[in-house]
Amino acid sequence: MRLNVLLLTGAMIISQVLSGMNYYLNDLTTFQDVLNEAASNGENDTIFIEAGTFVVESTYQYASAEDHSLSIIGDVMMNTKLDGASSVQILHVSATFPQAHVMLRNLVFQNGMSTENGGGILLDGDAANINMEHCHFLNNEAGNLGGGLNGGTNSGQITLENCLFQGNSSGNDGGGLNLGSESGTINLVNCEFLANMASGDDAGGAFLYMGGDNGVINAGNNYFEGNESADDGGGLMLYYLGANVEANVTENSFVNNVAGLNGGGSYLRITSSGTVNFSDNSYNGNLCNTGNGGGCHIELHNVDMAFQENSFVSNAVENDGAGAFIEHFDGSLDCHHNTFTQNIANRNGGAIHIYSEQGSVLFYRNITDSNLAENVGGAFNVASTTGSFSIYHNTFYGDQALNDGGTIYFYGESGALATVYNSVFWSQSLPAIAFSGGIAVGMTYCDVEGGNGQPWFGTGCIEDDPLFVDAVAGDFHLTELSPCIDSGDPESPPDPDGTPADMGALSFDQSGQAIEQTMELGTGYQFVSTYVIPNEPEMMMVVEELLESSLGFIRNTEGSMFQKIGPNWVNGIGDWNALEGYLFYMNEADMLTVEGEQIDYQTPIMLSSGYQFISYLPDEPVDAIMALENILNENLNFVRDSEGSMLHKIGPNWVNNIGNLNPGEGYLIKMNNPDELIYNVD
Repeated sequence: MRLNVLLLTGAMIISQVLSGMNYYLNDLTTFQDVLNEAASNGENDTIFIEAGTFVVESTYQYASAEDHSLSIIGDVMMNTKLDGASSVQILHVSATFPQAHVMLRNLVFQNGMSTENGGGILLDGDAANINMEHCHFLNNEAGNLGGGLNGGTNSGQITLENCLFQGNSSGNDGGGLNLGSESGTINLVNCEFLANMASGDDAGGAFLYMGGDNGVINAGNNYFEGNESADDGGGLMLYYLGANVEANVTENSFVNNVAGLNGGGSYLRITSSGTVNFSDNSYNGNLCNTGNGGGCHIELHNVDMAFQENSFVSNAVENDGAGAFIEHFDGSLDCHHNTFTQNIANRNGGAIHIYSEQGSVLFYRNITDSNLAENVGGAFNVASTTGSFSIYHNTFYGDQALNDGGTIYFYGESGALATVYNSVFWSQSLPAIAFSGGIAVGMTYCDVEGGNGQPWFGTGCIEDDPLFVDAVAGDFHLTELSPCIDSGDPESPPDPDGTPADMGALSFDQSGQAIEQTMELGTGYQFVSTYVIPNEPEMMMVVEELLESSLGFIRNTEGSMFQKIGPNWVNGIGDWNALEGYLFYMNEADMLTVEGEQIDYQTPIMLSSGYQFISYLPDEPVDAIMALENILNENLNFVRDSEGSMLHKIGPNWVNNIGNLNPGEGYLIKMNNPDELIYNVD
């Protein structure tokens, strides 16, 4: 498929392939000529530039006059360097036709300078796509927008992946990068922004702008460190003017960025409607000098947002919301599984500030640890006009406010409502919560240090040490003796392990916890079973406490025995099986305690034709008709208990003379045909 034409012209090789024209340059003496030719030759063009550092004396220009693409590719080891010598913009690309896509790869743009936009590169597009992969922008400067790169399209897609922006500066927005679109898609993925500066306005690292409706911005897995802006968004700023937009800000890291006004790490603003996924981001050591949102500042209008699994550590702010500041005018805000540690606000909301004018806010499964507000709301500052806040299953620890509301301060008008439940407030300055204005605040089923006697300390609230694993080290799991276990609102959904709701952000998992089951054994014969899988299942270990005198023997369904022969106990059964029942003969009454993991009562038990001993798996008594509901058919003949009482069929009806099936008891069952038993307790 390869060469129709091969031309060697000094520093350039030209090859024509079926997919378009390829140009191979070992220096830039003919680069402008190639760009001119590529703009109008009716081909998809690819320009390969060999390794080298090339000083640019005047801006290279490409203005596409056709519907074909341009790719410029450098050395794979990132040794193709275009140097503007701090005097010229390096490259200006304009591609207005729908298929006039532009792709740049493996190129370094350094020391470029423009008095206007794009110190390194200026890219203009319409419906065409712009893609940049593995490009570095180093020490470029723009008087206005985009110190390293300024680019935009109307409806095309812009994608930057695995790019580095370091030491760039702008006099206005986007010290490292400024990208804009009207209604297209912007993707910023796996890029690094280090020590860039927007000296006159917003976004020290990257400014991403969407001017029209239906636009999408995806910013994922990027790293921002040491960037600075004069105004908003020290590291990153996303700004939307249109309706029905989408923002996905995920898995980014923001470290030691500084904003002169709002959003030390990042700033997000949506002026109309849309959706936001803001998740798995980390903010560490960011600073906001005069405004709000030391870590992030978010301003939303009619927007639904998921704000989840983000972490905020050691961020600081002059005003409110050292970790996060969120203005949410309408829509829903789902804020969960975030952590806030040692953030400091000079005013309110050491961890987070949320204002919701008339929206709905869910705040749950969050952890705050040792945050400080020098006025009110050591962890959380809440403000609202007619909005609603549901605050539940959170752990607040060690937060301090120098004025009021050591953990939460509520301010709202009479139409606002806040409910707090199933949460832990501990080691904070007192009182834990405070409020002003007409907002209605109710608290139930919380563990609150200093809560007793407070007017908001409602039904189910306790004041007992929650017994965390190691709060000083930041481990807020509950220990097994915690009073918060199973102490949440009984009307709340159960914890993941199926037990009643705990208080706090981290539920105590009881599913795999060792439990004890104790059974009273009478003299003579009886059927025995457990709903516990023994920690040490070997039969000798399970019944060790019975061996001195009380046990006669044990028999399983197959007739194998555990019995004493001469002076020795002989185990012909092997291990205890929690899905089976056993026939015990006791010389005298005794107690048997089995320790282990509780088995799921709905674990299937396979039933064979004929007789067998079965286990009873639920941990509560259940009527035999209900418990055995799924095998009350032609396959079952009868069930018998230790006293000889039976559940069997007389005529068309099942007759229950057993009553309840009980934990610890086993049963003899006769099957006409094989079946599968799954116990029912409802």
